[in-house]
Amino acid sequence: MRPYIGDESGSQLVPEPSRDIGSAKSTDDFHPLTMFFLVLALGILRAIFDSDAPTEFGRAAREAEDRLRNLQHYWQCEASPEPFNAALEDLRALTEEYRKLPERRKQKVRELERALYQTQLQHFLEQFDIASADIPHIKEGRKAMLSAYGIEDAADVARSALETVPGFGHFLIIQLITWRQSLETTFKFNPSRGIDPADIQRVDHEIAKRRGEIEALLSKGPSELGDLRRRIIAARGRLQDQLETALMDVAQAQADERAAV
Repeated sequence: MRPYIGDESGSQLVPEPSRDIGSAKSTDDFHPLTMFFLVLALGILRAIFDSDAPTEFGRAAREAEDRLRNLQHYWQCEASPEPFNAALEDLRALTEEYRKLPERRKQKVRELERALYQTQLQHFLEQFDIASADIPHIKEGRKAMLSAYGIEDAADVARSALETVPGFGHFLIIQLITWRQSLETTFKFNPSRGIDPADIQRVDHEIAKRRGEIEALLSKGPSELGDLRRRIIAARGRLQDQLETALMDVAQAQADERAAV
């Protein structure tokens, strides 16, 4: 049987070899044009079978896989239970924080008790305004600059804070620190005074504020969870059939690709 290489219309691309080829004793008996087309045809066949370019089935499989990946991404963004679970976990954490607010208040009061000396010293220094103090080399202009940077009384005087004020070098900083230290030497700690009522009020205010914030968040929680649940269910209803179809398309396309190898 003679080899046939042609196009889809049946037209033969390679001329039929002479009937005398079978009795030829060497390749010299082939017509030169016949040899050219045979070599060309063999080269085309080798290129087709050796090429890494995707086949029609390969392209179909990749396209199906891309569609599936896109749908999986949409599912993860719109139909995954993760947002609902995260919101539910946040509400549980808020509930636990709310339950522990009384203990949190006690802890803050204990911290105030441990810091009683420092607290009394802080309140003592707050009584001495820089604006009305007689501090060497610190005149009205420099006092105004200090006030602009939030340094208004002796309690505010700290090297780290002073170093941020323009025009205040080592010499002026030392003048202010020396002034503060001179005031500290007159401070008398009184352990029997206990915690300043103003500090207790500040703690109570912080706890009450946080309690109100948590109550507001918890009151909205059930409706927000309901909205999330409805959106997730709607997204699943919209994507479920598309995802199942895409899965079957990928399986079929991959099977076709394997069969075509």
